[in-house]
Amino acid sequence: MIVSEAAISKPDAGEGGIPPASALVGAPGLWAAVLTVLLLVGQMLPTAKFFSNPANYLPLHIVLEFFAISITGMVAGLAWSLRERMPNSYRTLLGTGFFAVCWVDVAHTLSFAGMPDLVTPSGPEKAINFWLAARFIAAATFLAIAVSKPQDWSRRTCRGLFGLSAAVVLLVLWAGLFHAEWMPRTFIPGQGLTGFKIASEYLLAGAYCTAGVLIFFNACRTGNRDWLWFAVAAWVQGLAELFFTLYAD
Repeated sequence: MIVSEAAISKPDAGEGGIPPASALVGAPGLWAAVLTVLLLVGQMLPTAKFFSNPANYLPLHIVLEFFAISITGMVAGLAWSLRERMPNSYRTLLGTGFFAVCWVDVAHTLSFAGMPDLVTPSGPEKAINFWLAARFIAAATFLAIAVSKPQDWSRRTCRGLFGLSAAVVLLVLWAGLFHAEWMPRTFIPGQGLTGFKIASEYLLAGAYCTAGVLIFFNACRTGNRDWLWFAVAAWVQGLAELFFTLYAD
């Protein structure tokens, strides 16, 4: 996900008088349309098995996850470094949300089947629990930005929110590592994904897409084309969640 700094700092600034709805036909709309079609086509493709041994997928998974973790870490770092540029509420929400996503995704990566034990044995269900936690945090972050108004937050407020984000990470790690039995079953070997896991992915997809639509309306209201990219980022994450309702192995 790429979000320009202008999109989360100056929501009321127009850009050359370009109507956002017309601008969406350009690059942002092209990305959204192509990836939406890819999802629709993907669901019609026959089942395929790319790795004869699941362990062969582990290196690729680590690379992809660390790439995503790097992006979320940069978003959090940028938000922190620009926290004194007003209005800063959008940046702070995005930064604190993705700070938590970053570290929970690290736990997900280290808990994947085939990885060394992270306190408790690694496995599909342990990795899924951390995955869902990170995705719900990200979806909540998008929705919070979509429904809130820009504000000037003090240094104390910014620090407090980052502290709250760190507390959320510790809570998720504590629950995922030491109280996994509290979680509903998400994957059963030999059977595949559970109804709870699939329903969670649909719920996440709906949350992301709702946030995307609301952010798009903000773009139309403010005349800020950068918000369109932010809307597409939310929409595409919703599309991605739908793919996670499909896999069986």
